[in-house]
Amino acid sequence: MVSFRDFVKELEKKPLSEVVEEAKEIIRKYVEKYPRVPFIVLWSGGKDSTALALIAHETEEELGVFFQYLYLRVPGNTHPLVDEYVKNIAKKYGLDLTIAYAPRNFWELLWEKGFPYPVGARWCLQVYKGRVVQEVTSLKAILMTGVKRADSPSRMRTVKEYQWIKDFQRFAIAPIMNWTDKHVMEYLREKGVDLNPCYKMYGASGNCFWCFFYKASAQEKVLSRCPYILGELWALVENPPISQVGAKKGKIKGSAKVYEKIAKIVRKFKKPNVRIDDAKGEWEWLKEFRGEKIKGIIVEKI
Repeated sequence: MVSFRDFVKELEKKPLSEVVEEAKEIIRKYVEKYPRVPFIVLWSGGKDSTALALIAHETEEELGVFFQYLYLRVPGNTHPLVDEYVKNIAKKYGLDLTIAYAPRNFWELLWEKGFPYPVGARWCLQVYKGRVVQEVTSLKAILMTGVKRADSPSRMRTVKEYQWIKDFQRFAIAPIMNWTDKHVMEYLREKGVDLNPCYKMYGASGNCFWCFFYKASAQEKVLSRCPYILGELWALVENPPISQVGAKKGKIKGSAKVYEKIAKIVRKFKKPNVRIDDAKGEWEWLKEFRGEKIKGIIVEKI
């Protein structure tokens, strides 16, 4: 069996022109097969989904069709710089952009739902991605995602050209499935499109500004620059939400392993005397929808 490292090395040997044409061919194949079905490009503002958005736009112009571009954001956890970045690119290329989100503050839900599990159905993915997609797209819609087989050993095995996505309850195609990070960066440079600023500032895309499953180095970079998130996590570590029902009654709500991982990282830092409720200035956005319980999904057309 080929190792993941060797698998990625083989993919990296492919020239950019070849993987670009492969991506376009995947899109053409399913557009021609399902001419009456809406195709929706999922766009987070990260490097992979931005490359996907641009390759989809190239293909829609060649085919004379129109795709919809859906930007999903997380109130209280999506950096405003990402919002601005996506809107600017959509405006530059004339993309049919829809912004959709569940109007619930991420940090409030974290206390309510507990630490997400590393595998299976994460509550954050369900609330801010899965349910939103199900609410704002047609049952017949086919999604385009920016997942790549070179992302991880798991994705090397599981990502298919066309497959049912349980979290979204929709079929999806993966046009850049055979790209690597090297191809993505080369393509963006060729298109003259920079990464969104959060990569340089915080080491990650910023759509999920704080993520329990980022590398420890990326988490530490965020915590070193944002005392409000650090303070909130310190509070969670010292007084974690406890389950009141079911088999886990009296135990940490959610994943105990994730709690332990975060506790180890947080304890490297001195405890600040501020939390999310104290956020102000450039961090005011962390409080978006805090204290509000609005039902439904908010949709904005750009």
